Amino acid sequence: MDLPYGTQTKQPSDHGNLSIASAKSQIFRDFLGIRVKVERRTGMISIHSDSNENLFKWTSDEEWKCKWKYHLCATLIESCLLLQIVIAAILIALGASSSSHTVITFFGALNTAIAGILALMKGQGLPHRLRQNWTQLRKVRERIVELDALFRQPDCHLDVNEEVDSIRKMYHAVRDTAENNRPDMYVAQTSRAGRSPTLARMDVSPV
Repeated sequence: MDLPYGTQTKQPSDHGNLSIASAKSQIFRDFLGIRVKVERRTGMISIHSDSNENLFKWTSDEEWKCKWKYHLCATLIESCLLLQIVIAAILIALGASSSSHTVITFFGALNTAIAGILALMKGQGLPHRLRQNWTQLRKVRERIVELDALFRQPDCHLDVNEEVDSIRKMYHAVRDTAENNRPDMYVAQTSRAGRSPTLARMDVSPV
């Protein structure tokens, strides 16, 4: 029977390769704190983080937080925009009907407050900044899942230590990028002595 292109038959000598692949996969999981769960009925493999603090848990948790904050901010901004349209229509109707100046003033002040909230959120780069953070963290998590699948293959020639180091660099690069793009942050220039740039933060942003 012809096999699909790229498919390899297992030879007796493959048992050694499978042992090496299993060991590399376990080392990789231990480094990043991955716990694998196999569904009994479907045989599907799902990846979770263990109870300890680890890189995979941090990435997953921060990705979830950014996703939740993004959807919250996006919903709030869209709601405010729709509310502004409704208030504008009400103001037009009240002006045409010669209603009480107090009511008109109230809706005018409410519309101004909503405009201020929108300006503040847009000035913070929301929700686009949160979406970018969410996307970058998702790429790190997906890379971890991809490498875990590769290390389970008997013909994988990747080095565990190198890949773990690359994942850590990806994670720290994402965090540094997120911090540097906060509007309340500034990055100091490298000193003449060759020291690395330092970050200073002023806590004026609620997000």
